[in-house]
Amino acid sequence: MRLAMAAWIVAVLGAGALIWDGELKPGAVRPTPVRWPEQSHLVRAAELPTLVVFGHPQCGCTRATLNNLRTLQAKLPGRFAVRVAMTQPADAPQNWFDTDTVRLAREVAGGGFHAEDGLESRRFGAETSGTVLLYASDGHLLFSGGITDTRSHEGVSRGLIALEELLTGARTEPVTGLPVFGCALRG
Repeated sequence: MRLAMAAWIVAVLGAGALIWDGELKPGAVRPTPVRWPEQSHLVRAAELPTLVVFGHPQCGCTRATLNNLRTLQAKLPGRFAVRVAMTQPADAPQNWFDTDTVRLAREVAGGGFHAEDGLESRRFGAETSGTVLLYASDGHLLFSGGITDTRSHEGVSRGLIALEELLTGARTEPVTGLPVFGCALRG
């Protein structure tokens, strides 16, 4: 009986450790262009910084990113333009975009919502759903990374604080390379 109990405890602790590790393990990262890619079909705002979010419609972690972004929009209205690019593989089922995450993305992006096949995310170096980039009105990179501290985490995070500081002028040096927690955008 004791041996069975010990085996059960080890199994539960091992499973918990795997889940915990998954919560804390960020997605893949590629270099982000330091200038807005000229060939991009996403439109950069001329007078405001432009924030771009890359997402996967089926990723719950992206919903947390979008909710954090919505909070930032409410706190700093009119300070930045938003573009949300949701990846839709060519072989995706017809209902691929029929998710709460896409509805939230459309709301947050306003007129800046884009369905894309992966080309834009590759141009911007985004590999993981929930990747957030902020480019100044002149097109240079101010921020790259995530705005959640773990998978599906809503609320205050290092990335959200850094974005707010950049948008209010409290921080002037770019913030890049913050971890992104979410699903792979492709594959």
